[in-house]
Amino acid sequence: MKHILFIIHSLHIGGAEKVLCDFLDKFDYSKYRVDLLLYTQAGPLLTNINKNVNVLYIYKEKETLITRFKRKFFSILRSRNWFERRIIESKICTRYDAIISFCQGLAHKLHTLILDRSNNNISWVHSDLSVSNWGLRYFHGDIREQEAAYNAMDKIVFVSKDAKTAFNLVFKIDGKVQQHIVYNFVNKDSVLSKSEELLSINKKKFTFINIGRMIEAKRQDRLIEASKILKEKGYDFEIWIIGDGPLRQELEQKSKIVGTTDIVIFHGMQKNPYPFLKLVDCFVLSSQQEGFSIVIGESFALSKPVISTNVTGPTEILSDSIYGIVVEQDVQQLANAMEQVMTNELMRTHYAEMGLQRLEYFSPEKIMQQIYSLCQA
Repeated sequence: MKHILFIIHSLHIGGAEKVLCDFLDKFDYSKYRVDLLLYTQAGPLLTNINKNVNVLYIYKEKETLITRFKRKFFSILRSRNWFERRIIESKICTRYDAIISFCQGLAHKLHTLILDRSNNNISWVHSDLSVSNWGLRYFHGDIREQEAAYNAMDKIVFVSKDAKTAFNLVFKIDGKVQQHIVYNFVNKDSVLSKSEELLSINKKKFTFINIGRMIEAKRQDRLIEASKILKEKGYDFEIWIIGDGPLRQELEQKSKIVGTTDIVIFHGMQKNPYPFLKLVDCFVLSSQQEGFSIVIGESFALSKPVISTNVTGPTEILSDSIYGIVVEQDVQQLANAMEQVMTNELMRTHYAEMGLQRLEYFSPEKIMQQIYSLCQA
């Protein structure tokens, strides 16, 4: 039986976290023993982890005063890596057939502390690091240190071809490090089942939806500006924004300033966003940076047409407007595409059908076979 260790920072709601939960739910536990190491034992997705997974953690969400003191003390001494390695070593097994840091940044940094525990070290890259290399801060802001950490891996996995291309513009990777592309899969049956949950709200008019954290990369401000353009043209519609994050207050204030509070509805974080997605007419992604965007595939599963800005991952999924509408990162172009979808029922039907065809490309069975192959030394 193969023994695998996954590493991720926490299980707060996010794209990589949701994908990991899906992967772990599909593992063949008659052939694989799986440990999951969390930096912090926190997040609503903890309850989504398959019961066969042995969940470990370095810190609890609410630590004791003594533990907080120790973290601060070793940080001051610049020995925090040593301190955390000691904690990790006390919790994990001596050897693994594969260790997988499932996200860039903190998970990748922790992985470098225990490279000696496996001969098959794998790091997963979920985003376009040429646009936003947010994981750099875990390597003291030193990109050469981060590059060396990637070169210490046996394999690097990317969620799209474009993410791989962008990565290699930033880092010089030794030829001995294997580079693979593994798309996120979409569990259509799970999405359809969860979408059946009843909501206390009703859709009253043509409705767009955006699902994602309210951070700079997602650029929900573009949706607010596009809604203003369409409102001034006299269209009667709504945009539902599902999610939360540090920019929520700023976005709500922007909606007030431009006069779209009657159109842009903030529904907050939803552990199960699928009933909302099922109700609406179209999914819109307004990001300036992505890696794959699993929610596009989930929109396909619910037969929703998709509009996306031209960013890594979504452009690849939509295959340059074959399976959905791709626009430049321009508010006016975004508004034009939304207007087309609102006014053209044949277009909506066409893209809903094309999305269902594209979904077959991201089947769980196909993707899991790729993951099993990676786990072989």
